[in-house]
Amino acid sequence: MVRGNARLACWQIQGRARSWYEAAVDHADLRSPHFSANHRQHVAKTLTAATIALSERPVRCTEPREARTALRDDGFNRLRRAIAPRAVEAVLEEAARHSPGAGVGNDPAVVRRVLAALSVKLDGSPAAPSALKRHR
Repeated sequence: MVRGNARLACWQIQGRARSWYEAAVDHADLRSPHFSANHRQHVAKTLTAATIALSERPVRCTEPREARTALRDDGFNRLRRAIAPRAVEAVLEEAARHSPGAGVGNDPAVVRRVLAALSVKLDGSPAAPSALKRHR
């Protein structure tokens, strides 16, 4: 069991606060060798939706689809992140820059906001219960 400041220490990188995006990328990289390809895809989709819901301001791209695609396909895929085109790298850098601290998950209001974002499809209609179960 992690106690007190030991938990906070894992949210810091060389004296600076770790961002949500960095923590999410580390989680995806750490867990991906143990997941099937389909499960890795679902994890990337969930982390993408959560990252966009948590962004302090929207990622500035030509369109929101570009940001989602860059995060899902390259941001949360360690092999593709290494060979991502410059345009995708710019989107990922912007997402990282506007990401809140990793400790944001301690605020119940923020968690509710993320769960609400995960519970609807892109068109605003409610997501299927099976999708909600998978995203949680």
